[in-house]
Amino acid sequence: MTNVLRLFQLQQHAATSVQTAPPVVVVKKRKNQEVQPIAKIEVVFYNCELCHQPILIDTVSPIQCSACTHRVVSKQRIRKPVSYDAI
Repeated sequence: MTNVLRLFQLQQHAATSVQTAPPVVVVKKRKNQEVQPIAKIEVVFYNCELCHQPILIDTVSPIQCSACTHRVVSKQRIRKPVSYDAI
């Protein structure tokens, strides 16, 4: 029994005296992604939800009715209208 206690004390002493190395931090480099330029300006027809005026909106114009400055417009579709809320 005394041998077991000595062995246990020896293991504890060995575990506390060993110095641990600081953790290694690996930094991954990011790849530079190229932004695809807008090839062409596409014009889409929308309807204002408030005054029901037809609006032409392209990729650079604000989503806003030019007649009443309302910002909720619906896209003209054949099957069903889908409304987009601009914030």
